[in-house]
Amino acid sequence: WKIKLATGLEILLGRNEQLKKLQRYLKTLAVLKQEQVDAMAIVDLRYPNGYAVSWKPGTEEIDWSSIAIPNNEIQAHEKAIQSR
Repeated sequence: WKIKLATGLEILLGRNEQLKKLQRYLKTLAVLKQEQVDAMAIVDLRYPNGYAVSWKPGTEEIDWSSIAIPNNEIQAHEKAIQSR
């Protein structure tokens, strides 16, 4: 399955667990800046533990270390959300 948004972004879902894959992607959007999301051309969610992004032509290199969150902080954040 493939979704094409009005913004032109293509999201590749594959054949299995489309909702789970889409939810995983949506969870990561909260840590990205809007200009990073806007620079995405294709998001390939067909991987079991993550996804790949193809960027629009002319997109500058992204400094991922500035937005990376250590895994233990992510787990603590998720636990806090679940306890609400």
